Amino acid sequence: MAGDPTTAQLDARARRFLEANHFASMTTYRPDHASHTAHIVLALVGDKLWSSGTERRMRTIFLRLNPTAELLVFPTRPGGYSTYNTGGFGASFLSLETTVEVLEGPKVAEQTVEFFKVLQPDATPGTLRWNRADRSYEEFAQIMRDEGRVLYEFDVIRGIGHQI
Repeated sequence: MAGDPTTAQLDARARRFLEANHFASMTTYRPDHASHTAHIVLALVGDKLWSSGTERRMRTIFLRLNPTAELLVFPTRPGGYSTYNTGGFGASFLSLETTVEVLEGPKVAEQTVEFFKVLQPDATPGTLRWNRADRSYEEFAQIMRDEGRVLYEFDVIRGIGHQI
């Protein structure tokens, strides 16, 4: 999977794993080089690997200083629960070394709608779930604007998978 820094370089197994699994740990780096890890959801949207955040999240602040992030993607079972802790040493995972661009601006709300469509393929047509309620795409996009949402776009530098 090593190669040019683009998600298009992921091999077919890694792409299938990312299409089926949306939970990950994301590690960014503080100015003193200490790590900061957060649990995220991510998705392949076309050839782009995205996650969502806000302008004020610590990971966003750290990525503006150092665009390096490590991802550990682990299996998700139906219902959205992680299976990472149940698999013991036989658990599958995908570890990715990435650089990240923080996407912001007027297009991000609509791009975030596209991101959540991938995460919610069974949503009622024309809606997405947010805070336990169905929201129209337009309403959802406005909520994303109001929350100061950004997208993280990951360029994969290297990756290693285990039992994927």
